[in-house]
Amino acid sequence: MKSGKKPRQGTTRTEQRHRGKPASDSGSPRKEDSHDKPIPPLWKRLVGLIIVLLILAVVGLIVGYLILGDGESLHVLNPVTWIELLRFVTGR
Repeated sequence: MKSGKKPRQGTTRTEQRHRGKPASDSGSPRKEDSHDKPIPPLWKRLVGLIIVLLILAVVGLIVGYLILGDGESLHVLNPVTWIELLRFVTGR
């Protein structure tokens, strides 16, 4: 804050930012600041993050199985491969 005054308790950042600015009376739409864009809700951000993580995990499995396992790239998505892996790890 440029004036050095403490903001009132309970004011939003947008209110603090626009305090003291004259309102435009010209009628033309004001150019939106990059800070005025709405932030998506938390659940949308979490769903997007989960989707991105799942995509990255599948890509990582495919690349790892192809390079480290010397197998076909899409074999890693086959459930039989996972059953064999679980049997190997558990010793059954």
